[in-house]
Amino acid sequence: MKGSLLAALALGATLALMLLISLTRPAVKPPPQSPEPASPPPAPPPAVPSVRSTPPPRILPDFLPPSPPRAVSHRPTPARQTAPQPAASPSTRPAADIPDEANLIERIEDWLDNWRDQVNSPPGSPRETAAEHLARGEFEKAARAFDRLLLDDPNDPDLLMGAAIALSRLNRHEDALPLLLAVLERDPRHIAARYSHAITLTRLDHREEAIAAFTQLLEVSPDHQGARFNLAILLQSLGRRQEALTAWRNVTAPLSGQQASRPATNPSFALAPALIPEAWFHHGEVAMDMYQLQEAERCFIEVTRLTPADARAWCNLGIIRATLARWDEAIAALEEALRHEPSLAPALNQLAYVHAVKYRDTGHPTDAQKVLDLCARSLAIRSDQPNIRSLRNALLDAGREAEPAEEEPLSAPK
Repeated sequence: MKGSLLAALALGATLALMLLISLTRPAVKPPPQSPEPASPPPAPPPAVPSVRSTPPPRILPDFLPPSPPRAVSHRPTPARQTAPQPAASPSTRPAADIPDEANLIERIEDWLDNWRDQVNSPPGSPRETAAEHLARGEFEKAARAFDRLLLDDPNDPDLLMGAAIALSRLNRHEDALPLLLAVLERDPRHIAARYSHAITLTRLDHREEAIAAFTQLLEVSPDHQGARFNLAILLQSLGRRQEALTAWRNVTAPLSGQQASRPATNPSFALAPALIPEAWFHHGEVAMDMYQLQEAERCFIEVTRLTPADARAWCNLGIIRATLARWDEAIAALEEALRHEPSLAPALNQLAYVHAVKYRDTGHPTDAQKVLDLCARSLAIRSDQPNIRSLRNALLDAGREAEPAEEEPLSAPK
């Protein structure tokens, strides 16, 4: 009786140590939920990580291969949800197709302010009218207005830039691209044109060209955080993990201790405040993928500092701490995740396995009952989880075989 119980709990402990959970904010469509593996293989050495050619999925698979740890992904950020972009919604698009839209909007405003200062067009003039349409988000009217102005002055870089911005916001990226190239031909150091050019290549899914464009922009403007952010997203989406990890380190290095509600010291090239916790989150994802667990833990601690209600960040902290066999800290983080998102199945599953390890080590029936309760909650959310079902059934069978004098039989939650 106890032999079968210990064998079942040993399996649960192995799964607890190896459980990895992921979503990614980010292939052209997010992959469907992947089933959990029947039995996880032993973890390979950290020096030989598995290569992933697609970006992290934006959905919640319940189980993933055990090494290296993979994170529960971020939800789309508010900046991406509210940006006035007529393309598909962020929830259905990969991260590489969702560049730093908040910063793109800021570049429009900055460019308009600079242009108005330089040109000093009188109110009601054709140039000022085109600028007002652009500032108000009336992109169809702005595109027509700039087209009319370009008939008289086809080589004016400001008019080319204004027309390109309007076309980009109308999702007419192929039409915007030659205009941006024309601006860069006349002024290779035009920062706004370089940034919009790289964004346009990204939206056209020319990812390698976009990486080159962002890299060239950073050579001209090394402090451009929007370019750093998008470069890291693109590298991550292509599975170039070591490069992505370096890129995310470059993004987050200036952000340490920075508040999400407070912009950086250089507002012209700073990240939008809402993207600061997301940068830390992506950094943590890639660090987990590369088995840099201490680095990943620091990243998710920063996310929870900036956004304390982020359930997925707390869940990832629990995954990391469970992998490092810091059981009590793992339990605390996972319970915090479930406090903010009670139906987060990966947190329920990870917490069940941690309590299974504790039951293996202590034999305390309270831990066994917690495993059953957590399994029931997870299976109510998603029934096709064979490992969770097997763990629950093994504990129930062990409880039925237990002698009444030794311990009280376990009961399945109703």
